[in-house]
Amino acid sequence: MFNTIIVEAKECLQNTEGLAYKGTVSTTRTGINCSSWSGIAVNNEVQTHQHNYCRNPDADPKGPWCFTSDPDVFWEHCSIPLCDDVDITTKLVEVTFCLNQRSKTLYRYSAGCRLYWKCEYVSTTDTGKTCQDWSQTYPHLHDFTAKLGDQQNYCRNPDNEPLGPWCYTTDPASRWEYCTVPLCEQNCRMNQQGKNYTGKINKTRFGQKCQAWSSLVPHEHPFAVKLADDEDYCRNQNTELYGPWCYTTDTGTRWEYCDVPYCGKDNWKYGWQEHKGSVYIIQYTEKSWVDAKNFCINNHTAYLAEIQTNEENEFLMNLLPKPTADNGDIDIWLGARDLKVNGQFTWTNSSTNLDFTDWGPKEPNGRYEECLATH
Repeated sequence: MFNTIIVEAKECLQNTEGLAYKGTVSTTRTGINCSSWSGIAVNNEVQTHQHNYCRNPDADPKGPWCFTSDPDVFWEHCSIPLCDDVDITTKLVEVTFCLNQRSKTLYRYSAGCRLYWKCEYVSTTDTGKTCQDWSQTYPHLHDFTAKLGDQQNYCRNPDNEPLGPWCYTTDPASRWEYCTVPLCEQNCRMNQQGKNYTGKINKTRFGQKCQAWSSLVPHEHPFAVKLADDEDYCRNQNTELYGPWCYTTDTGTRWEYCDVPYCGKDNWKYGWQEHKGSVYIIQYTEKSWVDAKNFCINNHTAYLAEIQTNEENEFLMNLLPKPTADNGDIDIWLGARDLKVNGQFTWTNSSTNLDFTDWGPKEPNGRYEECLATH
């Protein structure tokens, strides 16, 4: 169950990112209390704030967030309205989806950053020297005891050294040295393109086995050298719109996209979302189609979404929850059924036929299908 966060009118964002937000909201959008920022590193920069208010230190495009006090939820966005938020007295449209909620630890990733403070604890330098504890000033005196005093003797990069994490050593003759800290393996994608993905999925969305990047058989390609170390894993090195992909071992299919899950629930939308004079809201609860329809009517004087145009379809597809590493099977109810004629769906609220459709492969298949869903 998600808690409602009530804030005063002055607690609002000038824009979606909310970089200038200086308010005092200190709970996440699901009602979890924020923890203090003091001493926590965000993209290699140690925070010095002595409070637990929602902020956006890394210019997250989805707005202010905070680390949480819940050991199972590392961080989460905050629910802070825009100062010029939409008037929800306009037409209400609602979508809902079925999902068994499970709480898992979420890690804050950032593509291209060495998240050494979460991926692996390294405390020896490249030459094998043991690191000096950051809280100590012997054998080497330094100015980082206040910032990194709780980081024990792990390699860090408090001054943004160009070659990455380092530490003072316990060798009096060697003041400091760099450390080799492996990059985090990211088993999920941060956005639709998923260029950050470095996991080990090696089959396409239709089950084809991926061709090794170092191989030119059966398909020749220009990535044999650049991606030789990536074996046969799905990647998106050329910024394909719909995410990671691979060449296949099937001579008749050159390449296909892969089903790579999104990273956690941070890509899920909460609250009313405006589009072309209507507003939409997602209910993150498990319901049957009938219960979902009744919930919309009884709780919001609304109805399950009816998609009329390609533009509205694209808006909803970007709005709806994406499969995550923990929750891979997500179905979203839409407001259509085929009770009168099998396979002929009708929008229930407007009692009209589906003028616009975007069916998946071999759909509708006519097997036990009475309610319309998308995923």
